[in-house]
Amino acid sequence: MKKTTKITLMVGILLTFFIPQFSLARTPAEKQFEFAYELYKSGQFELATQEFQRFINTFPDNKNCSIAQFYIGKCYYNQEEYKKAASIFEKILLKCLDFSCIRKSEGKEAPSSKFRGPVSTRGILRMVEPIYPEWAKRQGIEGNVELKFWVLPSGEVSSIEVFEGSGRPSLDRVAADALSQWKFESIKEDVIQWGIITFRFRLKNKK
Repeated sequence: MKKTTKITLMVGILLTFFIPQFSLARTPAEKQFEFAYELYKSGQFELATQEFQRFINTFPDNKNCSIAQFYIGKCYYNQEEYKKAASIFEKILLKCLDFSCIRKSEGKEAPSSKFRGPVSTRGILRMVEPIYPEWAKRQGIEGNVELKFWVLPSGEVSSIEVFEGSGRPSLDRVAADALSQWKFESIKEDVIQWGIITFRFRLKNKK
């Protein structure tokens, strides 16, 4: 297998783990990460590498540090420094397989999500998780909410519809409200991409 093919496969796997997450209230760490990310998107890979490394050094405990390391690898890859890129991707992938990089809920009641469709190839700049309603937790209500949505070239979610509801319209609305705040990477093509996402509302430690 050619080295570039191997690296491409690793990138594909890592993309399922590494999604940049930004809140609506941008912190200094998020501003630094976004600055580095904009350099990456504009093709300034050497500067982006420096800024991602600065982010890691300044905010070593931030949840996006592994993602910053991932983009450093992509910067090397785009500069055809394949040996450096492969070394970084292999180290990150080993951590992921050991589940040390995967974000966990630490025993709290919270929805989890996964999505599919053409839009799944784009990075996510802002991901807002739906808040598990207190009334639902008190009543022991669980459920899955499957939503179909469309994303503009600019990255904004333009429309959402319930693909398969939870049986609780209020729970469906919570999921849709959160999804409406997501922001994806922009693309040059003038196309509206669709995706389907499933939010799973599950109570932890339920007997």
